[in-house]
This record gives sequence, C-alpha cells and structure tokens, in this order.
Amino acid sequence: MEKENKNSQRREIKLLLEDLKTLESYAEDLWHFLPIPVCLTNPSFNIVNASKALEENSGYKGLEIIGENLKNFLKNFEGIKKELIIKETISGKEEIFLTKREKEIPINLSAKTRKDEKGNITGYFFAFIDLTEIKEKEKELQKKIKELQKFTKLAIGREIKMVELKKEIACLKKEITVKR
Repeated sequence: MEKENKNSQRREIKLLLEDLKTLESYAEDLWHFLPIPVCLTNPSFNIVNASKALEENSGYKGLEIIGENLKNFLKNFEGIKKELIIKETISGKEEIFLTKREKEIPINLSAKTRKDEKGNITGYFFAFIDLTEIKEKEKELQKKIKELQKFTKLAIGREIKMVELKKEIACLKKEITVKR
C-alpha cells in the first residue's frame, strides 16, 4: 500500500512538472509574441527578460538587452523609480524612452512591482507604448486649430466691419432722405 502511494505521488509530481514545463513554454511564447515592448527587471532594475518588441524599439539585439539597467532606457529613471517604490504601480505615465543610439521616443509607461509570498520585492514589470505617431498627429491638429482660430478671427473681424458699414450706410441713407 505504501509503495503504491509513493508511486502515485511520483506520477502526480511528474504530471505537475510536465504541466509546469508546458505553462512556462506558453508564457515564453506569449512574452515574445506581444507587440508591446515589455520587460521584467530584478530589484536593481537590471533587465532579466525582454520582449522582441522591446528589442526592436530599443535598437538592442538579442541577448544584448539582458543585464542592461533600465536607467539607460528612461530619461526620468530616478523619478519613475521613486514613484514605483512608493506606489508599486504606474499606469499610463508619459515619459521619454531612450534607444541604444540615444534617440528620444515619447512613450506611455506602465509598471508594476513584483513581490514574493513574503512581500519581498522580486522585480518589476514594465510596458512601453510608443506615442510618436500620436504626438505627430497632435502637432498637426494643433497647427490646424491655430489656422482655424486665425481664420475665425479674420472672419469675425470681417463680419463686424460689415455690420459697422451697414450701420454707416443706413445713417447716410437717412441723411440723404432728410436733406431731400
């Protein structure tokens, strides 16, 4: 009976290990499939895992990004670090991402503190959404708004002048009819 119990436990452990391996494989596939640049850091903010999208957007190749400190990627790293330590979560914060060639990219940053079951910080998750296209469209819209404001000002000025001229014409017509 005891031998049967041990064999049953071994089979169960073997199945659990296989399931865990499968889950790890799925998680890794998902991690690299994500179109959003994401990374996982250790408590010292060194990157321990990065998505393909982060590699592509940062200019780093393959394993070159692993081990890099996040301070090399974020212009306001110290401020982000302080906020994350206090709040444990950052969501939708506009920041500047620095590529390997130090190109500045406007991003929407989200981050989350990872903790173990005892509450100790084990690292951080980061996600970076490129806002370049949105910022360019925003600039175009601001330019068009300024043009519309300028046009509106001219049109309103013209209308005001037309009203004044109509009043002046009406006054002159009255003068002419009175003189006759």
